[in-house]
Parts: sequence; structure tokens; C-alpha cells
Amino acid sequence: WAAGLVEKDLDKFLDTISESFEAGTAGGKEELAGFIQEGINAGYLEGAEVGFQDAEYTLEESTCSVYPVDLMSDAGSVSVELILSKEDGTWLVSGMEIDGM
Repeated sequence: WAAGLVEKDLDKFLDTISESFEAGTAGGKEELAGFIQEGINAGYLEGAEVGFQDAEYTLEESTCSVYPVDLMSDAGSVSVELILSKEDGTWLVSGMEIDGM
């Protein structure tokens, strides 16, 4: 997930996203793909870094919440909560909340 953003590699990023992904700000996986591609095209991911230093992990059965994940770039910074779900033995991002959005 983080490497896809930092490298501005949409396919790598989407490989970590569940087909059942839902987020209020981004809709489903297809809408998220469009949102990220627009961000790449507009230069919002220039100088991108992802920080997990302060993140706390809350595991509940087959889901895990990771917060805060700090996203920083030349355009600014935000904190994100990732919701991960275990699907076929692999953890995928199934939800996301962005602070302030």
C-alpha cells in the first residue's frame, strides 16, 4: 500500500485494495483508483512519504485497524486510518478514513 503511493504505482497500490473496499470519501475500489490517479497526475504525491511510527494496530478476528498512518508529500500531510480484512490468507485494505475529509 505505502510503496504503491510513494512510487506513484497505481497497479501496485491497487493490488493491496480489497474488491469490497468502501470508504465515505473515496467510494469503492474503482472510485479510489480514479482519486489516486488524479492525485498522481496533479502532482499531489510528489515527495510522498508514509509514516507508521505512531500507528497503533487493533486486531479483531479477521479485521485490523491501523491508525494513525501519516501521509506526507510536497502538497501537505494527512493522517489516515486503514481498515484491513484478511481475505484468502492475505491482508487487504477494505476501508479507509482520512482525517478532515
